[in-house]
Amino acid sequence: TSDPLEAVRQQQARGGYAETIEPLRDLLAERPEDGELNYLYGLALLATGEYGAATWPLRQAMKDPEWHYPAAMLIVRGALVSNDFNEVVEVTTGLLEKDPDDAVALLYRAQANAYWKRDHEAALADAKRVLELEPDRIEAYQPMILALLDLRRHAEAREQLAEAGKRLKETEAPAGTLAWHCSTTAIFAGEGGDPERARELWEERLKEYPADPTGV
Repeated sequence: TSDPLEAVRQQQARGGYAETIEPLRDLLAERPEDGELNYLYGLALLATGEYGAATWPLRQAMKDPEWHYPAAMLIVRGALVSNDFNEVVEVTTGLLEKDPDDAVALLYRAQANAYWKRDHEAALADAKRVLELEPDRIEAYQPMILALLDLRRHAEAREQLAEAGKRLKETEAPAGTLAWHCSTTAIFAGEGGDPERARELWEERLKEYPADPTGV
């Protein structure tokens, strides 16, 4: 007899997450506490945009030591997308209690605190720690600069933006990070009293990243 769970794994590996939701529900009816089943079900729900519904099975998966970390990471990613920053901070803090040098968890917590605008100093500290642990994780400059701006430490923010630009040229950064850097540089130019330079940067930005909502 073929293994239905293996069929689900293969289906998800091909990107067919929606097709696995019903089979996973049937399997969970028989084994509701199975860590992998809950993880795969949560993954399928997240992949189909059901962020809220994904939280419960992923919380169940976290009870299984083998699936605790991957399930926690999925919860955090889904919570970031849905702007549930409280959830991000709660889950990442739990992970960091076990491993204080988990750069990914630190990055996610920094992003949550920076965008939540509740604890700028914590966002700044986490972002700096990420770059100490993994200097090539350029994404950490985003929450760092946002926190510095909210703290009105504009000179430091400008310095870090320049440093980020230098680092971006040295690494293969993702398009989203490059787009963010260009946008932020343009905003600084405009607010710094150089509208012509800001216009040039925005035009370059839109030409290179025409679909990015920030640039538009």
